[in-house]
Amino acid sequence: MSTLALVWNVDSQVVEYLFMECTDDDDDEIVDEYDFQWWPHHSQTANMVNHIHSLEWHYERRLQQIPKHVRGPSLEYAAIANCGYETSAQEVIDCHANYVTRGNGLPGMDTSVWKVAAFMNHQYGNNGDNDPVVVYEKTQDENDDNDVDNNNNFKTCIISFAGSESIGDWGDFLPWNSGTTGYCGRHGVHIGVRNELWSITHDDQWTNVIKPQLETCHEVTCVGHSLGGALCNVFTMCANQGEENLDELDDAGMWDDFEALAWTKAKSPLVRGR
Repeated sequence: MSTLALVWNVDSQVVEYLFMECTDDDDDEIVDEYDFQWWPHHSQTANMVNHIHSLEWHYERRLQQIPKHVRGPSLEYAAIANCGYETSAQEVIDCHANYVTRGNGLPGMDTSVWKVAAFMNHQYGNNGDNDPVVVYEKTQDENDDNDVDNNNNFKTCIISFAGSESIGDWGDFLPWNSGTTGYCGRHGVHIGVRNELWSITHDDQWTNVIKPQLETCHEVTCVGHSLGGALCNVFTMCANQGEENLDELDDAGMWDDFEALAWTKAKSPLVRGR
C-alpha cells in the first residue's frame, strides 16, 4: 500500500512529495528512506505522540504544503478525524464550525458542503469508554474541476471512527490483545481492533442510527486517526470483501460479523435539494 511522504530538499530548500510503498522490510536502504517522514523535526529524535501522531500540529500542516490536486480531500479528512473524538453530535458540529478559529490556521472541513447526518457514541469496555462514530453526507457539489461528484442524484458519505483516547482504548494494544484472530471471513486481524469494531457494530445505535443512514449512500469513505484508522481498515475490508471472503465458509461467527456491519447500498438515485 502506498503512503504519501514528504521530503525536505536541503539543496533547493523546498518540500517535495512522493508516494512510497509501506513495507515491513528491515533493509537499511528502506529504513533510510523513512527517515524523512518525521519532518519538520528531521534532525531530532522522532516521537510518535508529539510528531507524526499529532493531527493538527504536524500531519495537517504537512498536507498544507502539498498542492490540492495532489492531496485531494485528505486535509478535510484529517479535520474530520480530529473532530471525530467529540462525544456528541453537537460537539462535532461545533468542532467543525470553529475549526478555522482554533488558532492553528487550518481550514478544516467545508461545512457548506458536508453536514453531520448520523451520530452514535458507543460505550466500550468496563470503564464505559466513549467510541464516537459519525456519518457525514455531502449536501452540495464543490466548485472544483477535479470533483467527481457532479451528479445531484449521487449521494456521497463519510463515516469516521475515533482513535484511542482512554486507558480502555489503549488496552486494545496490550500484550493479551496483540495477537490475531478471524473477522468477517478474514484471518490475521488484530484482536484488539477486531473486538472494538465487533462491539461497535453490535450496538443498537449502529443498527438503528448508523446503518439506516449508510443505506441512503451510494459511496462511503471511511476516515479515522490512530485506532480509528485501524478500525477503518477492518471496516472497509468487511464492507467491501466480506461476502467474497465468506464464500463457502461455514462459520456462523464470521457471518455474524458481516451481517452486523453490512448495510444495503442505495440502488436508486436520491434527489437532493440545494
